[in-house]
Amino acid sequence: MKIIIVAGGTGGHVYPALSVAREFKENSAEVIWVGRKKSLEEGIAREEGFNFIALSVSGFLGKKVIEKIKAIFELCVSYIKAISLLISFKPDAIFSTGGYISLPVGLAAPLLRIPLFIHEQNSVAGLSNRILNKFSRITFEGFPDTFKTDHRTEFVGNPLRDELFIQSQGVNKVSQEFNVLVLGGSQGSSQLNKIFIQALEEADDYEHWNIVHQSGPTDFASLKQAYLGLSIKHEVLDYIKNIGQEYEKADLIIARSGAMTISEIAAFGKAAILMPLPWATDNHQYYNALYLKSLGGAEIVESKLDNSSSLLDLILNIEKDTKRRAEMGLNAKKAFSTSSVKDIYKIINEKI
Repeated sequence: MKIIIVAGGTGGHVYPALSVAREFKENSAEVIWVGRKKSLEEGIAREEGFNFIALSVSGFLGKKVIEKIKAIFELCVSYIKAISLLISFKPDAIFSTGGYISLPVGLAAPLLRIPLFIHEQNSVAGLSNRILNKFSRITFEGFPDTFKTDHRTEFVGNPLRDELFIQSQGVNKVSQEFNVLVLGGSQGSSQLNKIFIQALEEADDYEHWNIVHQSGPTDFASLKQAYLGLSIKHEVLDYIKNIGQEYEKADLIIARSGAMTISEIAAFGKAAILMPLPWATDNHQYYNALYLKSLGGAEIVESKLDNSSSLLDLILNIEKDTKRRAEMGLNAKKAFSTSSVKDIYKIINEKI
């Protein structure tokens, strides 16, 4: 079997695709990965031993007129290259996780009658997947009801990397400390960092708290300095490599609500306070967070500096109410599918 994996841009697109690509490789499929040159996905694909093909596609939404013209030109050129690639490689199927890189290959698929399968990680579909959904044989959903339910839609959850769970093995959870994990995404979030620090400055009893705070590279120095003025056990990291270990140790997670963050919180069954990115496209982070809240697995605090007191009150309540915290973790677990990767692999095999 031959399969083309199309994924690029952020880790939210790349890592779910990686899990699926590995499953196909383990089942003796030939995998070719299409992405951007000198990118996260190129490094991963080459490390995994996948054939890698680079295409140049850039974003369209929110751009100036000249940038939009450039984006359309790149899309047309890449579309022609994609047709040539598909004719040459003759794949049995194409699996795409969205983003602008998916458009040229996804649009070339129906022209050559090659089965296209797409996966949408968020509760609100991105522009590329909204377009490609019209041509896909099956559209996989990370959240339920992202698309209109029909025979072509399958809710499977978001595939997570095995490394997350390997990193968490052997973690000793017996502790009298209240462990708080603060995440602003892989690049960090200046706004979330400021709100959380202001909340701590208003607190007067956190002697037994232990905070692990992913700062992002930009805020690393200033955040470390801010913590020095607080008598609280903490560790500031610009990027957390062993994130599975930190998830396992955490009693409470305070985070943005990107699709993969929600899925990881659910996978580890942790109570969470979610602060959706206010300027996320189509407000999709809010709807991601709302799904977990609807299951009783999370609380939502609007991401504004004025809400630091509300954030602190919620943290203190969840800290003291251990029963509530445990129930939130159990409820969060309901949002995670343990068979996402295998379900995707099985359905693709059945439909080609």
